[in-house]
Amino acid sequence: MSREPQDMEIFNGRLDAPKLRQLARQLFDPLAVDEAYVCGPGDMVNICREALAAAGVTAPLHFERFNTVIGATA
Repeated sequence: MSREPQDMEIFNGRLDAPKLRQLARQLFDPLAVDEAYVCGPGDMVNICREALAAAGVTAPLHFERFNTVIGATA
């Protein structure tokens, strides 16, 4: 969904540290998170893991990493 235009700017593009910080300030309490789930490219998963920890999330993080292949056809 990172390539599909969204109504709110925060939802456009990949999830990154600045977006996670903003979400933690406005949409959820980092200390109230029971579990976190992240699915995406490896570097995005790493960035999200670090940003969630920096925001104070101590809950378990579940993740799925995937790679994209440029020029692949179905």
